[in-house]
Amino acid sequence: MILTLIEHVDGRPDRLSLEALTLARKLAAATGEPLHTVSFGADAREAATQLGGGVAVAHVVEDDRLSAFAPVAWAATASQAFAHPSCSRPAATAATR
Repeated sequence: MILTLIEHVDGRPDRLSLEALTLARKLAAATGEPLHTVSFGADAREAATQLGGGVAVAHVVEDDRLSAFAPVAWAATASQAFAHPSCSRPAATAATR
C-alpha cells in the first residue's frame, strides 16, 4: 500500500497534498500497489471526496482535537499508519504555516 497524508483547508485538499498525491498515483501505477490516503479533523471527509481517481481507500480521522493545525498530533497519528506492515511507501509533504 502507498499511503499519502492529505492536508486540507475548509474541506479542500491543499496544493502540496495534491502534488504528493500525484506522485503517489505514479508510484501506485508503477508498482501495482493500492493507493490509500489519510486526512485528519473536521471536513476531512469532504476533502477525501475531492481526491479524484486512483485512490483505493481514503482513511478519515474525524476528531475535533485534530482539526486545528497540530503537526505533532498529526505526525504521531500518521507515523502509526506509516509503520503498518502493509504500508510500503509513505508520502507526505512538509510546509511551514
